Amino acid sequence: MDKTIPESWGLGLPELEKIYRVEVEQADKLRQATAAERKPLYSFVYQEYFQKLPFHPQLTIKQNQSAKQGRVDYQLQQILPFIKGKQRFMEIGAGDCSLSIAASNYCREIVALEVSKEVAENSNLPENVKLILFDGFNIPLEDSSVDVAYSNQLMEHLHPDDAAEQLKSIYRVLQKGGAYICITPNRISGPHDISRFFIDKPVGFHLKEYSAGDLRSLFMQVGFQQVIAYTILKGRKVELPFFLVKMIEQMAEGMSEKAKEKFLNFRPVQIIFNAVIAAIK
Repeated sequence: MDKTIPESWGLGLPELEKIYRVEVEQADKLRQATAAERKPLYSFVYQEYFQKLPFHPQLTIKQNQSAKQGRVDYQLQQILPFIKGKQRFMEIGAGDCSLSIAASNYCREIVALEVSKEVAENSNLPENVKLILFDGFNIPLEDSSVDVAYSNQLMEHLHPDDAAEQLKSIYRVLQKGGAYICITPNRISGPHDISRFFIDKPVGFHLKEYSAGDLRSLFMQVGFQQVIAYTILKGRKVELPFFLVKMIEQMAEGMSEKAKEKFLNFRPVQIIFNAVIAAIK
């Protein structure tokens, strides 16, 4: 795991340490809350978090057009094989809606869901993009009304007890044959939240990180009929055999930290660990 502070963040160590302290403090509120308490808490916790950290990269990236465009281009490339020509695309955890705006060129209607008003503020949405602030896991849309659902760096932010509830909500709003595309960091190469700069386990907003095998089991339990892992090579979607994905994950889990670090540097292994997961209803 690279512990170098990304240049695009524009942060020094004092700012990073402050983000770490505040994030652990806010994340603990979610970890320690009851299920009933968490329902209104997701939105409040993130709102308070960003108010305390006006220099946070998720806020300042709005001014860094190069970094912002790079993130949008990468995500768009991952989802294009699924969304071209579709009627309704839903992004969960839409942030500043940059991807939803880009996807609006390929779908008739976009629904962008976000918990944080501070992050989502964007007054220049196209007519076919609708922004909805929600509680973080209950999808406020009608049954069987979405062709493709998508989240990037979201699953790991949910309390593990809430993950199945959100997935059931996503499953409910998808049409039969619809897809949920999920990009989330692989726990075996983690931690991937702010914790990675300080300790060896996620104690920030990544309330639980998952392997591809973990996700497949969870998605199948919810009712999805098929779960695939894929990567984009030379602009084409290439499916990765799931038995191979699980085998590589199991090999890595059985290694020492030093051996695993070397193993994860091999390009074919990196492709496996960066695979995108798509669940088909």
